[in-house]
Amino acid sequence: MKTKLLLLLIAAAMLCGCDPMGNKIAYYTFMNETDKTIVVNLYDQNYYESPAMQIPEDAEPIYSFTIAAGEKFTKILPPAYDRFGKDSILNPFDDIKAGCISVSNGELIIVQSYRGFLCNGASYEITQNTKDATYLQYIFTEEFFNDFGLPVPVYE
Repeated sequence: MKTKLLLLLIAAAMLCGCDPMGNKIAYYTFMNETDKTIVVNLYDQNYYESPAMQIPEDAEPIYSFTIAAGEKFTKILPPAYDRFGKDSILNPFDDIKAGCISVSNGELIIVQSYRGFLCNGASYEITQNTKDATYLQYIFTEEFFNDFGLPVPVYE
């Protein structure tokens, strides 16, 4: 009877996600290696599906950050508790209910759905991995904007 009770308690602890070593804090660092200031905005609507892929002038972002030329911005996310105690981490913006994201350098803008590559942890380089934390980075370069960017719309 004692053995069955012990096994039942162990199974319940595993199902409740009580394995603190299996989940990590995620440090996402965005580095700006361009000579322009970069602005990243997340919106609660999916403007990516609009015909022109333009964000309306009066749209208000729900999350935003700015990275000056040569600087960096780090976003820290808490552990992603799951049932199986895997080495799981949250994607960079999983704590925000967003529809799309825009990245602009003042001349060019990139608009993508929320599940685009900037919102997917697999798009990032892991710079350090410890038992408690994972450090990831994404580097913005001129090629990033030249390959994917569209001219910033001018509203009249």
